[in-house]
Amino acid sequence: MPPRFHGSYVFRGKDREGSRPIGTERAAKMFREGVSESGIEDFHFHDLRHTFASRLVQRGVPLYTVSKLLGHADIKTTQRYAHLSDTEMRAAVEGLAK
Repeated sequence: MPPRFHGSYVFRGKDREGSRPIGTERAAKMFREGVSESGIEDFHFHDLRHTFASRLVQRGVPLYTVSKLLGHADIKTTQRYAHLSDTEMRAAVEGLAK
């Protein structure tokens, strides 16, 4: 299992001004500002986690591995992230014919 987050900092590096480590509140603010400036609507930080998990599964990473990377205790939680498109499912079945 990956090391769990401890402490008040999200990133060990410094912010743009190099003045301080970036904590959860500062990271959330920076994210909101970036989303606002980009014009993207209805986009949340948690969407990044969902995309990370979905892309791993779509590239063939086992669900158990994705579950461990996300730190889930129950694989059922991970399954919510594992949305596969019809294209990936079709390719998996077609792979049997080879």
